[in-house]
Amino acid sequence: MHCLGATLSARIKDLPRFRERHGTQVLQRRELFAAGPIADLPPWGATVWSVEAAWPALEGNDTAAVAWNRLAADRFSEILNYDPVLAATSPVTMDELLDYSVQYATEQAIGLTWHYWSYGHGAAHGMPADAAMHYRLDQNRPLAADDVFAVGTNWEAALAQLCFDELRRRLGDGLFAASPDELAASAASPDSWRIGGDGLTVFFNVYEVASYAYGRLDVALPWSRLFPWPRNNAPPDFAGVFPAFLRR
Repeated sequence: MHCLGATLSARIKDLPRFRERHGTQVLQRRELFAAGPIADLPPWGATVWSVEAAWPALEGNDTAAVAWNRLAADRFSEILNYDPVLAATSPVTMDELLDYSVQYATEQAIGLTWHYWSYGHGAAHGMPADAAMHYRLDQNRPLAADDVFAVGTNWEAALAQLCFDELRRRLGDGLFAASPDELAASAASPDSWRIGGDGLTVFFNVYEVASYAYGRLDVALPWSRLFPWPRNNAPPDFAGVFPAFLRR
């Protein structure tokens, strides 16, 4: 009864997320749940596997909404290991959680972060991983890096250096990377970005730049530290309203 009560309380708290409004955009939560007995029981741990997963669908039937919904559903399927068709004939060996948080949702664009966690039964610990997804509704295409940064400004090297300096300051010799070049690909990928009014956050997943004990590592950079590299020398207005003092 305690487990059922805790689950019900958690679901009640989640109710506002089932129809999430951001300005004129409304995102509807879609969910998948599955569970079953573990075929080959490990010497310890649970006897049941479970999958809890969700993805957001944009209300509307216009071209942009249809394109976004297709992309979100496809990305959901790519990230999640669970396949209900295969599960009917093959043993499921791991638990999976897949959720998301909305970074921004405007008439021009949507950005979110996928939060994934998996646990292979018998393993020492689970494995978390985040991935961002940004889509330009006004142009029906995924976000490109040059939607945020100006082409030809060498922003990639500058961003990698900022990330390297901050991670080195925090981790010291615990940082796997020996130079900014080793962070450049991840730092320059929109899949590793959270975009907001306060700035750009670059995140690095577990084991990407440091040991498991450090978890996911975020480098939060205010827009004031990123000038003069942003496109049009201003934060990206497609992601929402930014403070006037940032609009140079």
